[in-house]
Amino acid sequence: MNKKQTILTLLFAFLGIFFSTQLYAQTQTDSLRWKVQTEDGNRYVGYIMGEDEETLTLQTENLGEIQILKSTIKLKRPITSDHSIDALNWYQNDFPNRYVLLPTGIFRGGKGAGSYYENRYVLINHLHLQLSESFGVGVGMIPAFIFDGAGTPAWIAPRFRIKTKKEKLHISASLFHGRILFDPYSDGINGTFGFGMLTYGDDNISLTIGTGYGIYDDEWIDTPALALGGNVRVGRRMSLYLETLAWNIGVSNYYSDINSFTMTGGRAMWNRFSLDFGLILSFDEGSYDYNDNYVIPYLGIIIPVGR
Repeated sequence: MNKKQTILTLLFAFLGIFFSTQLYAQTQTDSLRWKVQTEDGNRYVGYIMGEDEETLTLQTENLGEIQILKSTIKLKRPITSDHSIDALNWYQNDFPNRYVLLPTGIFRGGKGAGSYYENRYVLINHLHLQLSESFGVGVGMIPAFIFDGAGTPAWIAPRFRIKTKKEKLHISASLFHGRILFDPYSDGINGTFGFGMLTYGDDNISLTIGTGYGIYDDEWIDTPALALGGNVRVGRRMSLYLETLAWNIGVSNYYSDINSFTMTGGRAMWNRFSLDFGLILSFDEGSYDYNDNYVIPYLGIIIPVGR
Protein backbone atom coordinates (compact mmCIF):
# COMPACT_ATOMS: atom_id res chain seq x y z
CA MET A 1 0.00 0.00 0.00
CA ASN A 2 1.54 3.35 -1.05
CA LYS A 3 1.42 6.53 1.00
CA LYS A 4 -1.62 8.02 -0.78
CA GLN A 5 -3.62 4.82 -0.23
CA THR A 6 -2.59 4.82 3.44
CA ILE A 7 -3.79 8.39 3.96
CA LEU A 8 -7.08 7.77 2.14
CA THR A 9 -7.71 4.59 4.13
CA LEU A 10 -7.19 6.44 7.43
CA LEU A 11 -9.44 9.31 6.37
CA PHE A 12 -12.29 7.10 5.14
CA ALA A 13 -12.09 4.99 8.30
CA PHE A 14 -12.41 8.10 10.44
CA LEU A 15 -15.27 9.48 8.35
CA GLY A 16 -17.11 6.18 8.75
CA ILE A 17 -16.75 6.32 12.54
CA PHE A 18 -17.78 10.00 12.61
CA PHE A 19 -21.00 9.65 10.63
CA SER A 20 -22.07 6.36 12.24
CA THR A 21 -21.60 7.90 15.70
CA GLN A 22 -23.56 11.01 14.70
CA LEU A 23 -26.40 8.84 13.36
CA TYR A 24 -26.50 6.76 16.54
CA ALA A 25 -26.52 9.84 18.73
CA GLN A 26 -29.29 11.41 16.66
CA THR A 27 -31.58 8.37 17.05
CA GLN A 28 -30.91 7.97 20.77
CA THR A 29 -31.32 11.58 21.96
CA ASP A 30 -34.94 11.44 23.14
CA SER A 31 -34.42 8.49 25.52
CA LEU A 32 -31.12 9.61 27.02
CA ARG A 33 -30.25 11.45 30.16
CA TRP A 34 -27.86 14.34 29.65
CA LYS A 35 -25.13 15.86 31.74
CA VAL A 36 -24.97 19.66 31.45
CA GLN A 37 -22.19 21.69 33.03
CA THR A 38 -22.22 25.49 33.06
CA GLU A 39 -19.30 27.93 33.04
CA ASP A 40 -19.74 28.61 36.80
CA GLY A 41 -19.10 24.92 37.60
CA ASN A 42 -22.69 23.76 38.28
CA ARG A 43 -23.64 20.33 36.93
CA TYR A 44 -27.12 19.09 36.06
CA VAL A 45 -28.37 15.67 34.96
CA GLY A 46 -31.75 15.13 33.33
CA TYR A 47 -33.79 14.75 30.17
CA ILE A 48 -33.88 17.45 27.49
CA MET A 49 -37.49 18.59 27.13
CA GLY A 50 -36.86 21.27 24.51
CA GLU A 51 -34.45 23.92 23.30
CA ASP A 52 -34.27 27.00 21.11
CA GLU A 53 -31.50 29.32 20.00
CA GLU A 54 -31.04 30.80 23.50
CA THR A 55 -32.18 28.30 26.15
CA LEU A 56 -32.15 24.60 26.97
CA THR A 57 -34.99 23.07 29.03
CA LEU A 58 -33.87 20.19 31.24
CA GLN A 59 -36.07 17.91 33.39
CA THR A 60 -34.01 17.03 36.47
CA GLU A 61 -34.82 14.67 39.33
CA ASN A 62 -34.22 17.09 42.21
CA LEU A 63 -34.88 20.54 40.72
CA GLY A 64 -37.68 19.67 38.36
CA GLU A 65 -37.77 21.45 35.02
CA ILE A 66 -35.12 24.13 34.64
CA GLN A 67 -34.04 26.43 31.85
CA ILE A 68 -30.34 27.04 31.14
CA LEU A 69 -28.93 29.77 28.92
CA LYS A 70 -26.97 28.15 26.10
CA SER A 71 -24.35 30.89 26.30
CA THR A 72 -23.42 29.64 29.81
CA ILE A 73 -23.13 25.94 28.88
CA LYS A 74 -19.58 24.62 29.00
CA LEU A 75 -20.39 20.92 28.50
CA LYS A 76 -23.39 18.97 27.24
CA ARG A 77 -22.99 15.21 27.05
CA PRO A 78 -25.42 12.27 26.69
CA ILE A 79 -25.18 9.62 29.42
CA THR A 80 -25.49 6.22 27.78
CA SER A 81 -25.99 2.93 29.60
CA ASP A 82 -22.46 1.66 28.97
CA HIS A 83 -20.81 4.48 30.88
CA SER A 84 -23.61 6.06 32.92
CA ILE A 85 -21.46 6.23 36.07
CA ASP A 86 -18.24 7.42 34.47
CA ALA A 87 -20.03 9.98 32.30
CA LEU A 88 -20.75 12.16 35.32
CA ASN A 89 -17.01 12.50 35.90
CA TRP A 90 -15.70 12.66 32.36
CA TYR A 91 -12.87 15.11 31.96
CA GLN A 92 -13.72 18.21 29.95
CA ASN A 93 -11.91 18.82 26.68
CA ASP A 94 -10.76 22.36 27.49
CA PHE A 95 -9.23 22.91 24.06
CA PRO A 96 -11.85 22.12 21.38
CA ASN A 97 -10.64 25.14 19.37
CA ARG A 98 -7.78 23.01 18.06
CA TYR A 99 -6.94 19.41 17.31
CA VAL A 100 -3.40 18.25 17.97
CA LEU A 101 -1.95 20.41 15.18
CA LEU A 102 -4.82 21.99 13.20
CA PRO A 103 -7.22 24.69 14.46
CA THR A 104 -10.97 24.08 14.36
CA GLY A 105 -13.96 26.39 13.92
CA ILE A 106 -14.97 26.02 17.60
CA PHE A 107 -14.54 28.81 20.16
CA ARG A 108 -14.59 28.06 23.88
CA GLY A 109 -16.72 30.39 26.00
CA GLY A 110 -16.01 34.09 26.58
CA LYS A 111 -13.06 36.16 27.67
CA GLY A 112 -10.28 34.04 29.18
CA ALA A 113 -12.23 30.78 28.96
CA GLY A 114 -10.21 29.43 26.02
CA SER A 115 -6.76 30.72 26.95
CA TYR A 116 -3.90 28.24 27.18
CA TYR A 117 -0.13 27.74 27.10
CA GLU A 118 1.27 24.95 24.95
CA ASN A 119 4.71 23.40 24.85
CA ARG A 120 5.89 20.96 22.16
CA TYR A 121 9.19 19.14 22.19
CA VAL A 122 10.34 21.34 25.12
CA LEU A 123 11.49 24.18 22.81
CA ILE A 124 8.29 25.10 20.91
CA ASN A 125 6.25 27.56 22.98
CA HIS A 126 2.81 28.94 22.16
CA LEU A 127 0.44 31.12 24.22
CA HIS A 128 -3.18 31.65 23.13
CA LEU A 129 -5.27 34.36 24.81
CA GLN A 130 -9.05 34.35 24.39
CA LEU A 131 -9.96 38.05 24.56
CA SER A 132 -13.71 37.71 23.89
CA GLU A 133 -16.25 35.10 22.80
CA SER A 134 -15.36 35.87 19.16
CA PHE A 135 -11.70 36.87 19.17
CA GLY A 136 -8.41 35.43 20.38
CA VAL A 137 -4.72 35.81 19.57
CA GLY A 138 -1.77 33.47 19.83
CA VAL A 139 1.95 34.22 20.02
CA GLY A 140 4.84 31.80 19.99
CA MET A 141 8.57 31.34 19.72
CA ILE A 142 11.29 28.71 19.41
CA PRO A 143 14.30 30.08 21.36
CA ALA A 144 16.89 28.78 18.90
CA PHE A 145 19.17 31.72 19.72
CA ILE A 146 20.49 29.70 22.66
CA PHE A 147 22.22 27.43 20.15
CA ASP A 148 25.19 29.52 19.10
CA GLY A 149 23.13 32.47 17.85
CA ALA A 150 20.86 30.56 15.44
CA GLY A 151 17.84 32.30 13.90
CA THR A 152 14.76 32.29 16.14
CA PRO A 153 11.31 31.50 14.67
CA ALA A 154 8.51 33.64 16.13
CA TRP A 155 4.87 34.08 15.17
CA ILE A 156 1.57 35.79 15.93
CA ALA A 157 -1.86 34.35 15.07
CA PRO A 158 -5.09 36.32 15.62
CA ARG A 159 -8.28 34.28 15.29
CA PHE A 160 -11.90 35.32 14.72
CA ARG A 161 -15.20 33.52 15.21
CA ILE A 162 -17.96 33.74 12.59
CA LYS A 163 -21.27 33.07 14.35
CA THR A 164 -23.82 30.69 12.85
CA LYS A 165 -27.41 29.81 13.74
CA LYS A 166 -26.67 26.08 13.96
CA GLU A 167 -25.49 24.78 17.33
CA LYS A 168 -23.05 22.25 15.86
CA LEU A 169 -21.81 24.35 12.94
CA HIS A 170 -18.72 26.44 13.74
CA ILE A 171 -16.67 28.73 11.49
CA SER A 172 -13.45 30.56 12.26
CA ALA A 173 -11.01 32.72 10.31
CA SER A 174 -7.40 33.26 11.35
CA LEU A 175 -4.18 34.90 10.26
CA PHE A 176 -0.71 33.56 10.84
CA HIS A 177 2.47 35.62 10.47
CA GLY A 178 5.83 34.03 11.18
CA ARG A 179 9.38 35.30 10.84
CA ILE A 180 12.93 34.14 11.54
CA LEU A 181 14.43 36.65 13.99
CA PHE A 182 18.10 37.32 14.73
CA ASP A 183 19.21 35.42 11.63
CA PRO A 184 22.81 36.43 10.82
CA TYR A 185 22.73 34.82 7.37
CA SER A 186 19.65 36.44 5.79
CA ASP A 187 17.09 39.22 6.15
CA GLY A 188 14.77 36.78 7.87
CA ILE A 189 12.49 34.31 6.11
CA ASN A 190 8.85 35.22 6.71
CA GLY A 191 5.36 34.14 5.77
CA THR A 192 1.79 35.38 6.22
CA PHE A 193 -1.18 33.08 5.72
CA GLY A 194 -4.94 33.34 6.12
CA PHE A 195 -7.02 30.30 7.07
CA GLY A 196 -10.73 29.52 7.16
CA MET A 197 -11.98 26.50 9.12
CA LEU A 198 -15.47 24.97 9.17
CA THR A 199 -16.30 22.44 11.90
CA TYR A 200 -19.40 20.31 12.38
CA GLY A 201 -19.80 18.70 15.80
CA ASP A 202 -18.89 19.52 19.37
CA ASP A 203 -16.10 19.03 21.93
CA ASN A 204 -16.31 15.24 21.77
CA ILE A 205 -16.83 14.37 18.11
CA SER A 206 -16.26 16.70 15.20
CA LEU A 207 -15.19 16.97 11.60
CA THR A 208 -13.29 20.00 10.21
CA ILE A 209 -12.43 21.12 6.70
CA GLY A 210 -10.44 24.22 5.85
CA THR A 211 -8.25 26.07 3.43
CA GLY A 212 -5.53 28.69 3.56
CA TYR A 213 -3.59 31.00 1.26
CA GLY A 214 -0.82 33.52 1.68
CA ILE A 215 2.69 34.83 1.14
CA TYR A 216 5.93 32.94 1.70
CA ASP A 217 9.25 34.82 1.69
CA ASP A 218 7.57 37.91 0.16
CA GLU A 219 5.90 36.05 -2.75
CA TRP A 220 2.44 34.57 -3.14
CA ILE A 221 2.30 30.78 -3.01
CA ASP A 222 1.08 28.90 -6.08
CA THR A 223 -1.90 27.06 -4.64
CA PRO A 224 -4.02 27.20 -1.44
CA ALA A 225 -3.42 24.78 1.42
CA LEU A 226 -6.12 22.21 2.17
CA ALA A 227 -6.93 20.76 5.58
CA LEU A 228 -9.14 17.95 6.89
CA GLY A 229 -9.36 16.65 10.44
CA GLY A 230 -11.56 15.30 13.18
CA ASN A 231 -11.78 13.81 16.63
CA VAL A 232 -13.78 11.10 18.43
CA ARG A 233 -14.12 10.82 22.22
CA VAL A 234 -13.37 7.24 23.29
CA GLY A 235 -13.31 7.45 27.10
CA ARG A 236 -13.61 9.67 30.17
CA ARG A 237 -10.17 11.17 29.60
CA MET A 238 -9.20 10.19 26.04
CA SER A 239 -9.97 11.55 22.56
CA LEU A 240 -8.54 10.29 19.27
CA TYR A 241 -7.52 12.59 16.40
CA LEU A 242 -6.80 12.29 12.70
CA GLU A 243 -5.80 15.33 10.65
CA THR A 244 -4.06 16.07 7.40
CA LEU A 245 -2.73 19.24 5.73
CA ALA A 246 -1.36 19.62 2.20
CA TRP A 247 0.29 22.65 0.61
CA ASN A 248 2.66 23.77 -2.14
CA ILE A 249 5.03 26.61 -1.28
CA GLY A 250 6.30 26.94 -4.84
CA VAL A 251 6.40 30.60 -5.94
CA SER A 252 6.71 32.30 -9.33
CA ASN A 253 7.09 28.94 -11.10
CA TYR A 254 10.69 28.92 -9.88
CA TYR A 255 10.39 25.78 -7.84
CA SER A 256 7.74 23.45 -6.50
CA ASP A 257 7.80 21.96 -3.05
CA ILE A 258 4.67 19.89 -2.40
CA ASN A 259 4.29 19.03 1.28
CA SER A 260 1.70 17.23 3.34
CA PHE A 261 1.46 15.72 6.76
CA THR A 262 -0.99 13.36 8.39
CA MET A 263 -1.24 13.34 12.16
CA THR A 264 -2.75 10.40 14.00
CA GLY A 265 -2.82 10.42 17.77
CA GLY A 266 -4.78 11.35 20.84
CA ARG A 267 -5.31 13.72 23.74
CA ALA A 268 -5.32 12.59 27.36
CA MET A 269 -7.19 15.01 29.64
CA TRP A 270 -6.77 15.85 33.30
CA ASN A 271 -8.21 18.66 35.44
CA ARG A 272 -5.24 21.03 35.06
CA PHE A 273 -3.63 20.02 31.78
CA SER A 274 -3.89 17.85 28.68
CA LEU A 275 -1.28 15.74 26.95
CA ASP A 276 -1.19 15.43 23.15
CA PHE A 277 0.68 12.54 21.56
CA GLY A 278 0.90 10.65 18.30
CA LEU A 279 2.79 10.18 15.05
CA ILE A 280 3.31 12.67 12.23
CA LEU A 281 3.61 11.20 8.72
CA SER A 282 5.30 13.88 6.60
CA PHE A 283 5.68 13.79 2.81
CA ASP A 284 7.85 16.24 0.89
CA GLU A 285 8.05 15.92 -2.91
CA GLY A 286 10.44 18.55 -4.30
CA SER A 287 10.99 19.70 -7.86
CA TYR A 288 14.65 18.69 -7.82
CA ASP A 289 14.00 14.94 -7.95
CA TYR A 290 14.12 14.37 -4.23
CA ASN A 291 11.59 12.97 -1.81
CA ASP A 292 11.88 13.55 1.89
CA ASN A 293 9.33 11.36 3.68
CA TYR A 294 9.51 10.52 7.35
CA VAL A 295 7.57 9.57 10.45
CA ILE A 296 8.26 11.33 13.75
CA PRO A 297 6.68 10.97 17.21
CA TYR A 298 4.77 13.91 18.63
CA LEU A 299 4.43 15.04 22.24
CA GLY A 300 2.97 18.24 23.65
CA ILE A 301 1.40 19.55 26.84
CA ILE A 302 -1.41 22.13 27.08
CA ILE A 303 -2.13 24.09 30.27
CA PRO A 304 -5.18 26.35 30.78
CA VAL A 305 -4.37 29.98 31.54
CA GLY A 306 -6.45 32.25 33.75
CA ARG A 307 -8.73 29.59 35.20
